[in-house]
Amino acid sequence: MTNVEQKPHPNKGRISIRDTARIVQETNIRIEIERDGTIYRFEPLKKKKHPVAEKTEDFRL
Repeated sequence: MTNVEQKPHPNKGRISIRDTARIVQETNIRIEIERDGTIYRFEPLKKKKHPVAEKTEDFRL
């Protein structure tokens, strides 16, 4: 038997950190996963908001 035959779902139960982080950032939610007594927390990054620069008359490009 090969490994595939012994384990029909080898990726079952695995956590993809990149995919989870992307989902958290896109949906702006917090995700907590508990597995084998370990808690994994994913929180969206806070984006820095830069104020819009005001136009003045001496503004030149």
